[in-house]
Amino acid sequence: MNRDCCGEIEELLVDVADGVLADDVAGQVTSHLERCLRCRRLVEDLRQSIRCATILWQDNLHSTQVVPIRSRGLWRYVAVAAGVVLAVGAAWFSTGRPKPRPGTLTLAEMEQRIVAAGSAARLLAATDELQEQTTLRDVAESQYRYILAKYPDTEAAVQARAKLKTLR
Repeated sequence: MNRDCCGEIEELLVDVADGVLADDVAGQVTSHLERCLRCRRLVEDLRQSIRCATILWQDNLHSTQVVPIRSRGLWRYVAVAAGVVLAVGAAWFSTGRPKPRPGTLTLAEMEQRIVAAGSAARLLAATDELQEQTTLRDVAESQYRYILAKYPDTEAAVQARAKLKTLR
């Protein structure tokens, strides 16, 4: 293929970036990409966009995702685990549990903060990539503001605040 043929494969480049290119045309497209810098750059830009979109979508879907239980045999394990939890809980409550000191985080709160910090860091990295593309700076600014609102107590929020100041 030559430069005139770029138009013929441009619609296939999304499949290349997604990794779902049909086998019957893969060889032809691969050989074109080896010779055509323009199309290679386009595939890399598409891959970067897909990575960013995936991170943004994962952040929004994180709290709404439902994981179905598929195995019937799994219920036995769940019942045993529930029994163990009940027995340990009953023993713990009957012996008297220590009261947490004011300002002390529970394990659940620590886990929530760690998860939030990780999500915020991934989102910040994706937003930084968006900010590098001049046509997407408005989107990046919006994402920095989202990080500040959703993850205010994270290091990513501190960095997002600083990046917003440089955009002004």
